[in-house]
Amino acid sequence: MSQYLVWFLLWLCVCLMPVGYDRAKFGVTKIRSDFSDLPEFFQNARFVSVSGFILFPLASGIFWAVALVGWAIFQDFTFASWTGSILGFLSLSIAFLVAGTVIRYITVGYIRGRDPDPADITGRLLYAGLRPFVVIGIILLLVGSNITPLMGNLEFNPLFKDLNESAENTDAPANYLTDPNEVRVISWYLATQYLERSYGDSASSLNTNEWEMMEYTAPTLVNGEFVWVNAPKFEAWKWTGGKQVPFYVTVTNDPANMSSEGFDPVRSSDEGFAVHVSQISWANRIDQILFDEYALELVKVQVRFDIDDEQNPFWIVYLGQRGVIRDVVTLEKILIINARDIDDHAVYDVDDPEIPAWLEVVFPDYYVEDWASLWGEWREGILYHSFTKTHLSYPSDSARFIVLNGQTYWYIPMNQLSSNVLAGYILVDTRSGEAVYHNREAKSLANLYTAEEQVYAYLASGAEGFSQLRIDEGYLYPIMTDSGAVRDAYIFPLYSGFSIQKFALIDAEKYTQTPVLETSLETALTKYKARTWGEAQANLSYDWVEWQLENGYCEEEECVVTAGSATYVITEDDLAGGAINDGANEWRELKLAVSEFERTGNATIFVTVNSGLVNDVDYEGSDLVEREQ
Repeated sequence: MSQYLVWFLLWLCVCLMPVGYDRAKFGVTKIRSDFSDLPEFFQNARFVSVSGFILFPLASGIFWAVALVGWAIFQDFTFASWTGSILGFLSLSIAFLVAGTVIRYITVGYIRGRDPDPADITGRLLYAGLRPFVVIGIILLLVGSNITPLMGNLEFNPLFKDLNESAENTDAPANYLTDPNEVRVISWYLATQYLERSYGDSASSLNTNEWEMMEYTAPTLVNGEFVWVNAPKFEAWKWTGGKQVPFYVTVTNDPANMSSEGFDPVRSSDEGFAVHVSQISWANRIDQILFDEYALELVKVQVRFDIDDEQNPFWIVYLGQRGVIRDVVTLEKILIINARDIDDHAVYDVDDPEIPAWLEVVFPDYYVEDWASLWGEWREGILYHSFTKTHLSYPSDSARFIVLNGQTYWYIPMNQLSSNVLAGYILVDTRSGEAVYHNREAKSLANLYTAEEQVYAYLASGAEGFSQLRIDEGYLYPIMTDSGAVRDAYIFPLYSGFSIQKFALIDAEKYTQTPVLETSLETALTKYKARTWGEAQANLSYDWVEWQLENGYCEEEECVVTAGSATYVITEDDLAGGAINDGANEWRELKLAVSEFERTGNATIFVTVNSGLVNDVDYEGSDLVEREQ
């Protein structure tokens, strides 16, 4: 309620506070007599008193009430979408306050008459009072702070504080990718295609606009499985009051089966639900709860549709408190509403341990994005932001739902301000709200666009037999390699139509190297982990094996050799670490050995092999490298 008190005091200053005049006892109640140029009615001291101190505020109040009601109707009675913030009121009241100030000065000018001189503007302003100008100045400052965080410390917000504390963090995430099934392979674009077609004979009455479908579709975990959950919405002109939504839809994320013929990831519920955000009867509309219970307390941050592990549908309403000065929201409560019975709802504090365990997202994506953006750009203040900008960043993509070692996170890539260079990325625990920034400025990691271009360029070369595969989405995952180091790598599902043909992995630091492409994600991850990336392989065994080449040839980027009735594809990247750790010279020795085999049919090399990949090569006919005996 503090916001409303501030608003009332500002309004009081402009409309109700009396202005002192020379020899006046109380405001405008004493009037100089020289008003012969005014109509008789307006010369009445009582009228002036009433108009100045009762009628004008009353009329202003009526005007304000009409403005509020009109705005509420415009907002579909969703008071909770903007109340709770003084800036919400002030942004609407600027014109009203300016008009009130002008009327105030005109009234004072007539009341004061001919003393001071009409040409004496300064005198008239002094007599009229400077309060309105001060108030309007305060309003402009507040509205300015709504647009740009000008001042103050934002560490009152736990998420902002967490990010500040981890600003210099260069460590690997506590969790990393352990299960190929955790990788997000169904993009939002693909999900909408599946969803639209899943509506069946109800599609003609349901909204199939991609962006509106996005509003009511959310990623989540159900029984540990990554799924998209969609709550259909009626078309505006095809809704009849009281009609319930006939079903909800889930789209399963399954890397192992996405390429399988006949695989159908879509499931529709057998039962519908009555509660919705819009296009449903007012009695079953979420906004009526917000209107009745929270209109004067909290602001609506976001609404998500979700289902529990028993497939029961729920609406999750995230409620927060706006600051009096700065228009930023801190999440305080979540409201869980049974989508089949609006009277069955419960509210929890965001740190309440009693929040149901099935609810993965306690801190929603829009909220996380806003604070990530605020922190990245403004944590050093407006002067630093305006002139220096070093180490500042901005989200290069919206918050994406990812799973690492069974834990769900919002992943937000952060580019350096005014550039496309990846500065790092933010991981926010969707359940606890704990946020960690992983600083990658020193490593100069490739951003998403650069990684995509590298994959497309490799496909265009024809090296894999595909040139027209499509990338919808890609994400930077921390992956534990066989060397024991955690590296950041982009994972791209490559689509042809609606099916996955390949998976591509690009190391974010060594992005110029050949990407890993495989038809199986598990195989691609195994191959990526086995690469050395120039690092020492401390936990691998380097047992030297003698190979008598049975076949072999080399191309620009790879050599294919056969020994012991097995064929191996070897690249220079594969030889970058290992026991010798001299990829360039080992690559030269390998090509010399293959050339000797092609010339004489006889060549012997010594190799080390881990996880099916050759890590070291020593050719007996060359002394460019030397293995330890």
